[in-house]
Amino acid sequence: AVVSTQSTGTIERGKYLQSIMDGVKKVLENGSRLSEPECYHQFCRLLAKLKCNYQLNELVDIEGYDTILDTIAKFTISSLENWHFSSNSIHYLLSLWQRLCTAVPYVKNEKSHHLPLYAPQISKTFLKSRLELVIGVLRDGLDDPLEDISTLHQQLDLLSTVVRIDYNTNCDTVITLLEEALAAFQNASSLTLQDLTILENRLTWIVLFIGSMIGGRVSFQVNEDNDTQDGRLICSVLRLMQISDARLEQHGCRNLEIGFVYFFDRFRQIYIGEQVSKPSSVYKILSETLGLSEEGMLLDILIKKILTNLRYWSKVKELVDETMSLFNNLSIGYSCVRKMSKLDAVKFMLSNHNADNFPFLGNTSHECLKTRRKFYQSLGRILLVDLGEDEERFSVFMRPLTATIEVLF
Repeated sequence: AVVSTQSTGTIERGKYLQSIMDGVKKVLENGSRLSEPECYHQFCRLLAKLKCNYQLNELVDIEGYDTILDTIAKFTISSLENWHFSSNSIHYLLSLWQRLCTAVPYVKNEKSHHLPLYAPQISKTFLKSRLELVIGVLRDGLDDPLEDISTLHQQLDLLSTVVRIDYNTNCDTVITLLEEALAAFQNASSLTLQDLTILENRLTWIVLFIGSMIGGRVSFQVNEDNDTQDGRLICSVLRLMQISDARLEQHGCRNLEIGFVYFFDRFRQIYIGEQVSKPSSVYKILSETLGLSEEGMLLDILIKKILTNLRYWSKVKELVDETMSLFNNLSIGYSCVRKMSKLDAVKFMLSNHNADNFPFLGNTSHECLKTRRKFYQSLGRILLVDLGEDEERFSVFMRPLTATIEVLF
């Protein structure tokens, strides 16, 4: 705010920006000044503010832009790799790169901004550093970022814009990592419990990252190649989920399930719902690979996953809450609800919503009331969309509630 107020003219703004960037360069060149955690944190906050006050066109025009951006990129990569020191500052660094990448379509300056050179490095380093962090969490007792769902989602949403720069490269990297992990996961019976936990948490980060990549589509003009890549990513996650769900009777991973829900929510935002275009390349890949040729088939997979989570993970509040939010979001759009109402899994939910089938409904604690309310709001929307004067259908829906009232009174 001070910068905007004091530097009103173009020349003055340019001079002020130049002095700030020269100072940033000097601080980064003398890394010893950032050894103090609080100083390091405040410096990351300063970097995040650069794009708030200045446009990318202005940044590109400063003297030494190429060198300064290279230095900032190296600093960001180093910070991501040293997660034990920079965990509280990552948000600000990702904010800077997110704002820079968001501005790419609007740059009119003839000078190169070089973001396609550095953004893929930032994305790749973030993912690989999180995969390495998994071992530190389990063996060294470090704080697990997967436990803080709110902060995790914020970081992934910031990254979703960065990862869309040079999308093909990022997709190839992620699919390679996922295929390697998936091969090991298929032979999980030969792994120790600790090795299996490490593998599952690594798969969680990959699934979360893919969800972020899919969600980033809203920020950029996409092309057929990008949609084809999305199709490949979606198929890979669905194959992983099939393997994971088949083992739920013997073993399950809370983090991986939360990763699936995040992925499906981002998938829902882009490819399912009201007035959402259906890129032919995505559905072509899904049809050729998994036989999923229309939105109704994908909705069936989502609803069955929601049903599975509510049955098997009823005691894990975070997962139930995330699953219920996904179900609630799916039930808001009219056309989506009409398609959902025709699915067998949804018909089962409408007529069998009791504690025997959904154990969380038997939880009478106050904190569970919000989840129950969302559940019945969603079921109510689905029931009423085509109910008309069908008294029999309404009666069937009310039977589980009537039975509960009779037990209580």
